[in-house]
Amino acid sequence: TAAHEPQPKHPRSRLSFESILHCLIAAFGTLARHHGLISVDLMEYYTTMYQSIWFLCNPLEHKNLSLALICIRQMLIRADVPKERAIAFSKRLLIVSSYLPPHGALAVLHLVNEIRQKHPCVKCLMDEEELPDGGAEGGIIGGQGVYEMFLEDPDHANASSSAGWSSLLHTSSHHPYLSQYSKQCFFEQKIPAVLVRVPAVQILEQYDSSEGGFNPPLSLEGKLTKKEERRREILRKIKFQNLRDEEEQAASSNLTKKETSNGSSKMAPGCRRSSLIFAKLHREETRFAMRSTLVKMQAILRLYKE
Repeated sequence: TAAHEPQPKHPRSRLSFESILHCLIAAFGTLARHHGLISVDLMEYYTTMYQSIWFLCNPLEHKNLSLALICIRQMLIRADVPKERAIAFSKRLLIVSSYLPPHGALAVLHLVNEIRQKHPCVKCLMDEEELPDGGAEGGIIGGQGVYEMFLEDPDHANASSSAGWSSLLHTSSHHPYLSQYSKQCFFEQKIPAVLVRVPAVQILEQYDSSEGGFNPPLSLEGKLTKKEERRREILRKIKFQNLRDEEEQAASSNLTKKETSNGSSKMAPGCRRSSLIFAKLHREETRFAMRSTLVKMQAILRLYKE
């Protein structure tokens, strides 16, 4: 069963990816609660997390994505993070996002947006001048220098010479919100004020479809044109008019039966005959008016179809 499956371990640790995340969250949570009074060399923590990001490419580890988002946010949304470190983490997150399900990629892009707001130097990944124009063994060439993708130290990976244009693949995603977010919020940087303070974990949970179904729900119809909306409105009116006509006929027939059954003994034959003729004329006049309206609507509908 899945509970007894062996979990992948960190190359330099006996701990699983989930255990590493819990340790890092506890460590940085403790530092945050002491407001910088504890002086600790955090380089080993950052290196461990930087190497562990690759675990997210494994589908078995997608269940730990929420912990990873919390951990990386605690580590990078700080004022003392070096420029190269923030860029290296953002670049590796963009690479890993291509291996995640749509709701996971959406959350990762939102986290990179948060990092970019805290560290404006990350914007160099979206600079057109930094578009990688070639490749080489051991790295990707773009701008000046070589980006060492698999280097363990984020401060020396030279991520500032790379580009994040590989995330353009998300603009063609089948997920409507992922494609829209990657176009407007990520590349055009037009983030709505409602999303600015929303954490990435909340985005992940809001659009999670791992339990089945579609989130957001599928829309079987596209956006209707004004002509189609008008045509459907006329059809609804015609349908309502037909139902109303049937109800009027049923009510009039019931009234006629009631009058003939209850009032025949009390009413003189001549008066009864006059009353029936009047009721019949009234029903015919009402039916003619309804039919005239129906013919007009059908004529308008034919014009819209043409």
